[in-house]
Amino acid sequence: MIHFAIILCVLAIHLRDPAVAAFGPPAFAPLPAAILSIGGFILLNLLTDRSVRRLGRAVDQTGSWHAVHRAEHLVRRARLLAVGLHLVNVVLVGWAESVRSVTTDLILIDELVVIAPLVASWCIGWWSLAPIERRVREAALIRDLDSGVALRPFVTRGQFVLSNLRYHVLIALVPILLLVAWAETIERHGARWFGVVPGSAAAVLIQISGVAVLFTLMPLGLRLVWDTVPLGPGPLRDAITALCRQSRVRVGNLLVWRTHGLMLNGAVIGLFWPLRYILLTDALLEALTPDQVEAVAAHEVGHVRRRHLPWLAAAMLAAVTGIGMTLSVVQISLAIAVPGLASSALAEGLMAMITLAMSLTVLGFVSRTFERQADAFAVCALSRRAAGTREAGPSPVVTPEAVTSMRAALSVVAHASGLPIRKFTWRHGSILDRQRRLDAMVGRPMNRLAIDREARWMKVAIALGLIAVLSIMVGGYLLASVIFPAGASHP
Repeated sequence: MIHFAIILCVLAIHLRDPAVAAFGPPAFAPLPAAILSIGGFILLNLLTDRSVRRLGRAVDQTGSWHAVHRAEHLVRRARLLAVGLHLVNVVLVGWAESVRSVTTDLILIDELVVIAPLVASWCIGWWSLAPIERRVREAALIRDLDSGVALRPFVTRGQFVLSNLRYHVLIALVPILLLVAWAETIERHGARWFGVVPGSAAAVLIQISGVAVLFTLMPLGLRLVWDTVPLGPGPLRDAITALCRQSRVRVGNLLVWRTHGLMLNGAVIGLFWPLRYILLTDALLEALTPDQVEAVAAHEVGHVRRRHLPWLAAAMLAAVTGIGMTLSVVQISLAIAVPGLASSALAEGLMAMITLAMSLTVLGFVSRTFERQADAFAVCALSRRAAGTREAGPSPVVTPEAVTSMRAALSVVAHASGLPIRKFTWRHGSILDRQRRLDAMVGRPMNRLAIDREARWMKVAIALGLIAVLSIMVGGYLLASVIFPAGASHP
């Protein structure tokens, strides 16, 4: 949810001008607006820190897990309140205008300053929570000694905050701000630097090219944002490398994501080799058995082999464009009854917010389907390895051992992350649902799995939707060029 909150908060900054037209000028002058905006975050964090400290004392006195969960819930709720406070400050109080009165709307500088109190508030929340997290790790020390697991030094408060900042915030904030900076650069300096008129087809093409370059090079940036090192030689690396070779997936490297033992996760980043990497966190490598780690890696390989990332991008593009055009038609239709509504700044802002919300709903549905297909790919890959067959060979059945490895890996990751297996998440669904679907695959032929059919039909729908919206856009452009020829005057 933090990633989408960041998108919403950056979008609010750029919807400020329509908000001025809809709600009027800011309620406060620059200096009072700055005092109120920053003061609100200070008050929120003081109250949060005080409450978390009280719960920390309860943990010391009673050892209550309920107090631990309440502290974590309190910090999460404070993050949501901080988002609401940011939106109020930007839209109504005049925080963005206060910043721009000093920075003069420099490229990216004003956005960084405007969003800084929000990010600082989140970091202070993690700072307050760090002592309780340390107490939990200290309480588990005896258990770890008895079980013989590897012990690592306790993280400092600064390391705890930095790890959460890197994982939760920078992964979304850095690309978004770079996209904003590139868009502002084209808008303000496109004519001088590139010889294009802002808003023209050439300017749009240059902007899209810059976005493509950014996403292509993003894996290199994420390697710096996240603390990563190559996975060392050994049986595990050999097994994952063999899995990639068997699946005909090329990766630039296998990386260990060093989180000081705070996170159990796996990920694949990058669309193209050699800027494509498989990441496994240090805690995941320590907590899971080699078979379970291989299952997680196979899940990530499945995302690449089934080309989920490009299809997710296509789904988002089709959803945003299609929903946006549909809402535009609805807006113009309503404007017939209410003159002036089509050009209303408030309507434009609401339309953008509804488009984003509906598009994220569509993207979540697609993402959950692809997660289930990646689970299926993982158990199929492990089953083939056991049977000694390749993907193009005969279609054996899914083995119970492969399903056991995958569902156990899901359970360990959920337990270590404090995620109830019944809890529904936007991108992944619930762990329990995924495990039940895995259980249903045991003994089934690999080339006739229901999730593969479902994913194929979903890709067909995405392709048809994308073709439809692009056809409408091109048709509209051609129709406009016929009605309003170049050089003709028109309203």
